[in-house]
Amino acid sequence: MRPEISPGVRDGGFHFPLYIGADSALWCGGDKALWRVNTRTKTCTPYAWPVPAVNNPYPFVTAMHQGSDGVVWVGTVKGLLRVDPATNAWRTYMHDPKDSSSLSAPTIFSICPDPADALNVLWIGTNGGGLNRFDARTGKFTRITTRDGLPNDVVYGVLSDDQGNLWMSTNKGFARLDPRTNTFRNFNAGDGLQSDEFNRHAYCKDKRGWLYFGGVSGFNYFNPRALEQDSTPVEVRITDIRLINKPVEFGSPGSPLQLPAHLSAGMEVPYSANMVTFSFAAMEFAAPELHEYRYMLQGFDADWIDAGKEHSAVYTNLDPGTYIFRVRGRNRDGIWDERGTSFTLTVHPPWWRTWWFYMLCGIVVIGGTLLYIRSLRMQKVVLERTVADRTRELSREKDRSEELLKNILPENVANELKIRGTAEAKHFEQVTVLFSDFKEFTRVSEQLSAAELVEELNVCFNAFDRIMEKYGVEKIKTIGDAYMAAGGVPDPSGGSPLAVVLAALEMQEIMRERQAERGTQGKPTFEMRLGIHTGPVVAGIVGRRKFAYDIWGDTVNIASRMETTSDPGEVNISEATYQLVKGEPDLLFTPRGKVSAKGKGELEMYYVRARSIQAVVEAEPVKHAVPVDAVALTSSGLPPKADAGAATALRDVRILLAEDNEFNAMVAQGHLEDWLPGARLTHVLNGAEALEAVRNSSFDVVLMDIQMPEMNGYDAAKAIRALTGDRSHIPIIAMSANVMKAEIDRCREAGMNAFVPKPYKKEQLMQAIEGCMASAERGRA
Repeated sequence: MRPEISPGVRDGGFHFPLYIGADSALWCGGDKALWRVNTRTKTCTPYAWPVPAVNNPYPFVTAMHQGSDGVVWVGTVKGLLRVDPATNAWRTYMHDPKDSSSLSAPTIFSICPDPADALNVLWIGTNGGGLNRFDARTGKFTRITTRDGLPNDVVYGVLSDDQGNLWMSTNKGFARLDPRTNTFRNFNAGDGLQSDEFNRHAYCKDKRGWLYFGGVSGFNYFNPRALEQDSTPVEVRITDIRLINKPVEFGSPGSPLQLPAHLSAGMEVPYSANMVTFSFAAMEFAAPELHEYRYMLQGFDADWIDAGKEHSAVYTNLDPGTYIFRVRGRNRDGIWDERGTSFTLTVHPPWWRTWWFYMLCGIVVIGGTLLYIRSLRMQKVVLERTVADRTRELSREKDRSEELLKNILPENVANELKIRGTAEAKHFEQVTVLFSDFKEFTRVSEQLSAAELVEELNVCFNAFDRIMEKYGVEKIKTIGDAYMAAGGVPDPSGGSPLAVVLAALEMQEIMRERQAERGTQGKPTFEMRLGIHTGPVVAGIVGRRKFAYDIWGDTVNIASRMETTSDPGEVNISEATYQLVKGEPDLLFTPRGKVSAKGKGELEMYYVRARSIQAVVEAEPVKHAVPVDAVALTSSGLPPKADAGAATALRDVRILLAEDNEFNAMVAQGHLEDWLPGARLTHVLNGAEALEAVRNSSFDVVLMDIQMPEMNGYDAAKAIRALTGDRSHIPIIAMSANVMKAEIDRCREAGMNAFVPKPYKKEQLMQAIEGCMASAERGRA
């Protein structure tokens, strides 16, 4: 069939792409119109374009989608078009450089309905404008670009999986977006993609839920449900220590270190060398650029310092004393090592702050005092000293009482109470009130002991207090599981409505992190509801013997109703607050419409979220097809058991270590010499050197890295097995960060006896060495 606008007048140009509609009709685009082809009657119905069609730089029509309401959405090189076949009515949505809520780029490559709201929300992939979230109800576009975590702003294909995530192909790999949290997980060629560059029109989803994306070097397909998160924490080691920018060489004369930095528990330094630099690294060697670190020097830092990808910390002008340097690492999938590693640093005092100097000073003072007592002015001096001591004591007591009052009341209210003896209640025209409580608090608290409940509330409320201090918001009170704060009192210039909203978003983020942490521990967790309203209040002091600062008014009641009508995990704000913060570009608002509130009728409410409350850079999770412990590569699949004399046999063991990374080899050598008394270790840099060493020397076991230059571990193991005599039977243990089943099977086929994943643990490595040597001994017997 050739579509005709009128008898004898055909629509030329491209008739692409083809789309099968809800009623099995075939839709396609031409130069003159959008065509509906009835496959049963072989008739074509045109819907003339509302704008001139341009086939540059691509054919005019680039993507199509038909909703459940029959409306057809057409992506073109000039924007998004909507047509209702029932009325033949068009709407156009174009790119406007001056309007940030318009389409981010003229050319559209893909249209995907939202997995949670397919009728009203569409996800648009653009050429250079990133990903757009289009709300059909408002006609507004929300832009998501590389600044929000997208790997590239050219988005070719967008598909949704059965878990509600969005997957998209770009010119720099593809990305997974969780629309509920606005967090990305990006993948590139290093994760197994055919290439970082993909193509338009090359994407689909099959009936099983598998996704397909095509690129310049082929295509990738996968089951999204099979991708798992790497929950194994990454170990961190201190790799280097510098004093006054000079490296500390362990074991050298006068060195404060007697062991390598990663094996040392601490050191003592003089006061003159109190500038210390700690360097550290994660013991996970796959994708090191995705690791992040936190560190703190206990006794100096008040809290953990987020170092990002920086792997060193510098401290200068440390006072004499003992400090503990602690560092933790985050793996590719964002899992932090809660235990971390630590190093004790003792800074000795200078001579003028030593005990013998203090004693000498004391002797001088005592001698001078005795001489002074003999003088006629002794009584005056004693009296003046007594008066001075008393004055200082009174001053300290006054400072303590004032500090206590300021801890109970806001500072300016405390000052008013101190000066006048009373503090009047005041009217404030604009105050933003925040209410929060925990959903089903009684049910969850019944699963906790009294001590656990108090501790959990204390952890949460302490975090909330720090957030309020950060944003200048006044904490009003806590009642059970309820937490109340307000911005704009008692200082109207502090705690703006925006500050209160941001504080609320951080509170919910804190609760999400707490839920994740306790969830991994199998402990009950709380979900928090939160409401915010802005309006006038009256604030003042209540009580006569125990002071408390409080606020009253209808604003407080409405804020309470906002909290009770909120969903857990959301920040629910009123119309009044929304009008004050709606211009903030970093906030996203979801209108809830009029919601019934007890005693207040129907109120306009909005959910508010941040575009990106924290940066999330993750890498491909490891799919554990086998346990991530030491794996014996026997036909049974079970590790060989060591006999009773295995531990004794490990004394004076001769080990050949094949490892091309010098630092890894140094760490392994330090560990093995520490764990195995009298161990004799020989280090080579590749498989060829390992083969030569086995030919010329006797060893009890070989620890073989897999990826090495010149000759890899697989080929080296095969070559050793091809030797003649007893040397062909030497136990070989593979050491690799790749724990996939295919990797382990390949090691077995190469003739290796066991497999230990990196970063290795002492128990795993010792079990593998003991088991392999015991099996070799039984074979010789």
